[in-house]
Amino acid sequence: TFKILYAKVNGFEAFEWDENMICIWSLNRIEEEYGRYPNFIGFSDYLICSHVYGFVKGQEGVFKCYDLANTSTEKISETFLEAIEQINTNADLLY
Repeated sequence: TFKILYAKVNGFEAFEWDENMICIWSLNRIEEEYGRYPNFIGFSDYLICSHVYGFVKGQEGVFKCYDLANTSTEKISETFLEAIEQINTNADLLY
Protein backbone atom coordinates (compact mmCIF):
# COMPACT_ATOMS: atom_id res chain seq x y z
CA THR A 1 0.00 0.00 0.00
CA PHE A 2 2.86 2.38 0.84
CA LYS A 3 4.44 1.84 -2.59
CA ILE A 4 1.08 2.22 -4.36
CA LEU A 5 0.34 5.53 -2.63
CA TYR A 6 3.77 6.97 -3.37
CA ALA A 7 3.65 5.77 -6.98
CA LYS A 8 0.58 8.01 -7.42
CA VAL A 9 1.22 10.82 -4.94
CA ASN A 10 4.58 11.78 -3.48
CA GLY A 11 3.32 13.53 -0.36
CA PHE A 12 3.30 17.27 0.22
CA GLU A 13 6.28 19.51 -0.40
CA ALA A 14 7.57 22.41 1.67
CA PHE A 15 5.57 21.67 4.82
CA GLU A 16 2.17 22.01 3.13
CA TRP A 17 -0.74 20.34 4.90
CA ASP A 18 -4.35 19.36 4.40
CA GLU A 19 -7.39 21.16 5.87
CA ASN A 20 -6.87 19.26 9.16
CA MET A 21 -3.23 20.43 9.44
CA ILE A 22 -1.78 17.01 8.60
CA CYS A 23 1.19 16.80 6.25
CA ILE A 24 2.00 13.57 4.42
CA TRP A 25 5.72 13.72 3.77
CA SER A 26 7.37 13.35 0.38
CA LEU A 27 9.84 10.50 -0.11
CA ASN A 28 12.64 13.07 0.07
CA ARG A 29 11.47 14.21 3.50
CA ILE A 30 11.12 10.62 4.73
CA GLU A 31 14.72 10.00 3.65
CA GLU A 32 15.91 13.22 5.30
CA GLU A 33 14.21 12.34 8.59
CA TYR A 34 15.20 8.66 8.52
CA GLY A 35 17.79 7.82 11.13
CA ARG A 36 17.29 11.04 13.07
CA TYR A 37 15.30 9.21 15.70
CA PRO A 38 16.15 5.71 16.86
CA ASN A 39 13.69 2.99 15.87
CA PHE A 40 11.07 5.39 14.43
CA ILE A 41 10.35 6.00 10.74
CA GLY A 42 8.00 8.92 10.20
CA PHE A 43 5.87 9.54 7.13
CA SER A 44 3.46 12.28 8.26
CA ASP A 45 2.97 14.91 10.94
CA TYR A 46 0.34 17.10 12.54
CA LEU A 47 0.65 20.87 13.03
CA ILE A 48 4.28 21.22 11.92
CA CYS A 49 5.57 18.26 13.94
CA SER A 50 3.43 18.65 17.05
CA HIS A 51 3.44 14.90 16.67
CA VAL A 52 4.56 12.51 13.95
CA TYR A 53 2.90 9.44 12.45
CA GLY A 54 5.09 6.52 11.41
CA PHE A 55 6.45 3.07 12.02
CA VAL A 56 8.38 1.65 14.95
CA LYS A 57 11.13 -0.73 13.85
CA GLY A 58 10.32 -4.30 14.85
CA GLN A 59 6.64 -3.62 15.61
CA GLU A 60 3.53 -4.05 13.48
CA GLY A 61 1.27 -1.09 12.83
CA VAL A 62 1.41 2.69 12.63
CA PHE A 63 2.11 4.88 15.62
CA LYS A 64 1.92 8.53 16.63
CA CYS A 65 4.87 9.92 18.47
CA TYR A 66 4.81 13.11 20.55
CA ASP A 67 8.39 13.00 21.78
CA LEU A 68 10.78 11.83 19.10
CA ALA A 69 13.80 12.26 21.35
CA ASN A 70 12.49 9.47 23.57
CA THR A 71 10.30 7.85 20.90
CA SER A 72 7.28 7.68 23.18
CA THR A 73 4.66 6.17 20.89
CA GLU A 74 0.98 5.24 20.78
CA LYS A 75 -0.40 2.77 18.23
CA ILE A 76 -3.08 4.32 15.99
CA SER A 77 -3.65 1.58 13.41
CA GLU A 78 -2.74 -1.93 12.40
CA THR A 79 -1.77 -1.02 8.82
CA PHE A 80 -0.53 1.86 6.70
CA LEU A 81 -3.75 1.76 4.65
CA GLU A 82 -5.82 2.10 7.83
CA ALA A 83 -3.68 5.09 8.91
CA ILE A 84 -4.23 6.80 5.54
CA GLU A 85 -7.99 6.20 5.89
CA GLN A 86 -7.85 7.78 9.35
CA ILE A 87 -6.06 10.81 7.90
CA ASN A 88 -8.61 11.08 5.09
CA THR A 89 -11.54 10.91 7.53
CA ASN A 90 -9.93 13.08 10.24
CA ALA A 91 -10.28 10.35 12.88
CA ASP A 92 -10.15 11.48 16.52
CA LEU A 93 -7.44 8.92 17.26
CA LEU A 94 -4.96 11.05 15.31
CA TYR A 95 -4.98 13.86 17.86
